[in-house]
Amino acid sequence: MNAREISKPRRLVDRRRRVLIWRLVITLVILGGLLGGLVVFLRLPVLAIKNIEVQGASALDKAELAAVAESVLQNNFTGLFPRKNFLIYPRRQIKEILSERFQRIEQMSLKVEEDNILVVEIKERQGEYLWCGLEPLEPDPSGECFFTDAQGYIFDQAPYFSGNVYFKIYGPPAQAGLPAQAGPPAQAGPLYNSSATSHIGSQVFPPEDFIRLMEFKHRMETLRLAPVYFWIKQEGECVARGSAGFEIFFLCTGNLEETAENLSAALQAEPFAPDYEKRLPDLLYLDLRHDNKVFFKLK
Repeated sequence: MNAREISKPRRLVDRRRRVLIWRLVITLVILGGLLGGLVVFLRLPVLAIKNIEVQGASALDKAELAAVAESVLQNNFTGLFPRKNFLIYPRRQIKEILSERFQRIEQMSLKVEEDNILVVEIKERQGEYLWCGLEPLEPDPSGECFFTDAQGYIFDQAPYFSGNVYFKIYGPPAQAGLPAQAGPPAQAGPLYNSSATSHIGSQVFPPEDFIRLMEFKHRMETLRLAPVYFWIKQEGECVARGSAGFEIFFLCTGNLEETAENLSAALQAEPFAPDYEKRLPDLLYLDLRHDNKVFFKLK
C-alpha cells in the first residue's frame, strides 16, 4: 500500500469533519436567530400586560393585592423572556404567592381582558366563627381572636367584639402548614400540636369533624340551649357552654347525632320535664360522654 492510498481516507475524514462543523455553525446561527426573533417578538409592547385589576375583594386591600401581583411580573424569565407578556406570564406563581400571603382568599382566577388588563378575580373567605385561644378565660379578655370559615380554617385576625356576636371556639389548633386529617387519631395521645406559633393557616379541628361539631351546635340551638362557645380539649373531649351558664360535656369525635338524640331525650325527662327551659338556670352541667347514659348536676 503506497502513501497516496493512505492519504485518501484521511482527506475524506477531514472533509466530513469540515462539513459537520459548518452544519453545526449554521444550525447554531439559525437557532440563535430564532431565539433572538422570539425574544424580540415577546418583548413587543402590544403583548405586554399594561395594568392589573382586582375584582371581588371587600375586606382585602385591592391596591395591595395588585401590587403583590405586579411584583411577580417584574424582571424576565432566564433574563430573556418578559414576565409581563400576557402569553407567558406566570399565572401559577401569582396564584401561589397571593394565596400564601392573603389567607382570606378562598378562590382565585386570572384572565387577560381588553387593553391587556390582567384581571385577578377572588372570592374571600367569610368569617363564620371565632377561634379565641387554647381555653376560655373568665372574664373573657379582649385579646386575640381569629376568624374561621365554615370548615374551621383560621384565616385572619378579628377585631374585638363585645357580647356574643360570633360563636367562639377554644382549643389547640392543628399546626400551621400541616394538612388536617378528618376523623379521630389512629393512636392515643393529644389530637393536636399546641406548639404552633402561627395560627393563621391552621385548622381549628379537622374539617369533617368541625362541620359535624357545628351541626351539633345547630341541634343545641334547635333545643333553645343557646350555646355560646365550644371548648375542644386535647383529650378528644368537648365542652359546650350555654348562655345560662351551664356546661355540656361530650366527645368531639364521637357519634354526635346519637349524642344530640341523648341530649334531647334527657331534656324531655325528669327532672327537666315538662318545661326544661325553666330549669336551665338551675343546671350546672350535663355529661353526655357515656354511651346512652346522661349524667347531670343541678345547683
